Amino acid sequence: MMGVEILPRFGGYVEAQEVGLTVTRTGLALPCGASGRWEA
Repeated sequence: MMGVEILPRFGGYVEAQEVGLTVTRTGLALPCGASGRWEA
């Protein structure tokens, strides 16, 4: 979503990642949030 709103107006570079905790028993990730960064 950041890329759709920010890049056309300001250009630059957008990076987005998900934050998660690893579940020991299964090795799967439990989603806990997201982060995003824009750089001109």
